[in-house]
Amino acid sequence: AATYQQPVPTGLMQLGIFGLGWALFVLGVMGLAGAALRNQEPRVGLQAWASSVMVVAWLGLLGPMLIAVGHLAPITSEAISSASDPVGMLGWASGTNWLILLFGLVWSCDTGAYFVGRAIGQRKLHAQVSPGKTVEGYFGGIVAAGIVTAILGGVLLDLPPVLGAVMGAV
Repeated sequence: AATYQQPVPTGLMQLGIFGLGWALFVLGVMGLAGAALRNQEPRVGLQAWASSVMVVAWLGLLGPMLIAVGHLAPITSEAISSASDPVGMLGWASGTNWLILLFGLVWSCDTGAYFVGRAIGQRKLHAQVSPGKTVEGYFGGIVAAGIVTAILGGVLLDLPPVLGAVMGAV
């Protein structure tokens, strides 16, 4: 009896929907670079290209990344777990807790950097880019994010405090 074999996927078929999206993104970035760098003044062209790419990346990748974080399963030794599994002291769904942890990390870093920079900031971080940012504020943000992520990681996801602190600092 003859058996039917599936054809081996080639080219774009192997990329799948996510790979195709990334391929289109890279082609778009390269197209914007080519268009922007044709400007007479290279610095102006580079700035136009960078701002265009950041807008496309921000708008195009923020939503999918938040959805991906919301679908993270808990860190367990079990073979199968789901984003809807209850975890942590509050017993909320794992995906929800990961999103809360992500927002807490970002907000605590920004808030810590702002208040430490305002209180003790002396040395400018990069005056041409953002004149109000200081080196002390930068480190204040990292410390604040580490502390908040260590606490939230333990409460929401049963993460060891050291792991939460490292996640926040990184």
